[in-house]
Amino acid sequence: MPESSKSISTPFIHHANATAATLKQIGEIHSIPYVRVVAGVAILIFETVQSVRTNKDQCAALIEQTVQLLGIVIDLCAGPSVTLSPVYLDTMGKFAETLQKIEAFMRTQQDMGRLKRFFRQQENTVQLEDCKMGLRQALDTFSIKISLTTTGDLADMRLASDHRHHDLVEKISDSYSFDDRSSLTSIGSNGDSSSDQALLLLSGP
Repeated sequence: MPESSKSISTPFIHHANATAATLKQIGEIHSIPYVRVVAGVAILIFETVQSVRTNKDQCAALIEQTVQLLGIVIDLCAGPSVTLSPVYLDTMGKFAETLQKIEAFMRTQQDMGRLKRFFRQQENTVQLEDCKMGLRQALDTFSIKISLTTTGDLADMRLASDHRHHDLVEKISDSYSFDDRSSLTSIGSNGDSSSDQALLLLSGP
């Protein structure tokens, strides 16, 4: 009886390849270590997975996690200037190694017969767990970086908004008398809470 398995749809493979191609372009623009290797191995994985014959559920799960991580790496590396600390560069290198292990694992699932699969069951289990652990570690580390970056961006947005508000009050005040200017400055001070609320609405999910 053929084993039931999760199918990997063609549209999803197209999406995965497009994601990897985008990351490859970013790596070429910014010359960030390991990024082009990550993208290149990912593309090879997406080709290999389409012809696996065994452990399809596990392979599909690895593909989904890989695409998720590629999206996170794109978020980390996109922008006019990108600088990653040694910790994240080390994680990027380990992520590349994990992807190479995933590609090797999937190649063994392409033409493995039932008897050979039986004898290699323990080895497959060890390889699979190693791949899963590598992806989890990369996800944990990169997610922390994304969280810190998002928090920093929000702080920058709030600071920029405060500056714009202050400049606007000063420009308007210059057009009025001293008494009017005092009144406007008071109004501007009382309006800080509404400005903060508007910023939070703009930066919300």
